[in-house]
Amino acid sequence: MDEPNALTIPATFCRLLKSPSRLLLVFAALSGCLSPPPITSPAPDAFAQLTKSVAEWRELPLTRTLRVEIRPAQASKIPSQLAPTEYYGAVPIPQIEWVYKSIGLLSNDVDLTTALAEYEKILQLFSYDRAKGVISISADVGRLGAPYEKINPATAGELPAVIVMAHALQEQRFGWRERIDSAMFEDHRAALRAVGAGDALFTAVSRAARPDNRKLSAAQVRSMLQVAVEIDKLAARLPEFLRELVSFPYRDGSQYVNWAFAANGWPGVNGLYANPPSTTAQVLHPRKYFIQREQPLRFFPAALLRRFNNRPIVEQSLGELLIRALLRSRHAPNYTAETASAWRGDQLFSFQNDALLNIFWFSSWHDETSAGEFLESYRKVLESRQGVRFETLRQPNFHTLIATQRDGRAWLLQARGPNVLALQAASADRLTELGEEAWRDLEIEPETSAVRFESARRSVNFH
Repeated sequence: MDEPNALTIPATFCRLLKSPSRLLLVFAALSGCLSPPPITSPAPDAFAQLTKSVAEWRELPLTRTLRVEIRPAQASKIPSQLAPTEYYGAVPIPQIEWVYKSIGLLSNDVDLTTALAEYEKILQLFSYDRAKGVISISADVGRLGAPYEKINPATAGELPAVIVMAHALQEQRFGWRERIDSAMFEDHRAALRAVGAGDALFTAVSRAARPDNRKLSAAQVRSMLQVAVEIDKLAARLPEFLRELVSFPYRDGSQYVNWAFAANGWPGVNGLYANPPSTTAQVLHPRKYFIQREQPLRFFPAALLRRFNNRPIVEQSLGELLIRALLRSRHAPNYTAETASAWRGDQLFSFQNDALLNIFWFSSWHDETSAGEFLESYRKVLESRQGVRFETLRQPNFHTLIATQRDGRAWLLQARGPNVLALQAASADRLTELGEEAWRDLEIEPETSAVRFESARRSVNFH
């Protein structure tokens, strides 16, 4: 196994450290090397030279000069709570909270509005305002350089700034945040974020390592994972699924970008922006993108859409990443990763009929065996989260489970070949009828660029 190598300090940065002492003070304060003195902005010339160095390494020329704003942790302007009328994705927060709690993705004691406000704070720890050309860094992100503090203090100090500079270059060249915000499904947004965040972390680490070829050493790859661990610590108070959405883009996104760089250098990485992954499964398993691209299966429940006038309250896709998070509430991480790796597609719909709310969650798996494995794993999650007990309903050719909650709502879990339906109905009386209608005229096919059906789009607040 490779031992950590001493990382080369770029000559440009060495020159900066000799003259603008304030720059060293800022980065040292950010990395936690000093007790927090008043944080000041670096000298403009020094900051400009560092920005130029990062742009040259990343091979993305600046289209606009960058300015920096240092924000002390306690001076965050992000509100501590969001209004209940805010949206998450394209769905009002109260509605997505109810659905996520119903399917077990979110614990019943979590207030999603508060959790999302904390999530947004973490996303904004370093950010780039494209309109103003300003990068903003919070003192909280100084810990990201911790893996380098002993072997290369200079790299440890500059790491947060280099990461946010790389994000700024992406925005200038590719307008990536808008692309993320326009994605409808949770899974797709996470995959797009993995490109940008993975590129930013890979840029910072590879710039410090300066590999002679297109391959980082095992020790350098481990250093990326160590930085991702520090990002995960920042999200420690978040619910499991939001914590995954914070750390996944850096943890797995950096490994994914490493594949593209090893294949074709920076042009290979730039190609990801033109032809990005559509699922977290492609990021988690790069072979499903780079070697044999595996497009997600999408679901068009024609009979349900007719019944409910084509108006789902929620339409979502969790993807492999969040299904892992869902199953981890009841199962060991290795087991959940293996079970979720058989994912081929999923789509969740919530419909309202008068005052009655119903959830239909379709998923597809590699084969009948893996579908049955997911059904049994998910059964245990629901029994734990909702306090229900499933019973087997004897039906020829289908694996069917039913349960009734204390409030009268009922569940049906059913596997038909490689496909699984999880249905929560407002009452047990119509459970079987709704189940049959969910399968009737159901079309399952690989995703294409043509979107056949989607919920009405609303303003997007999170990315």
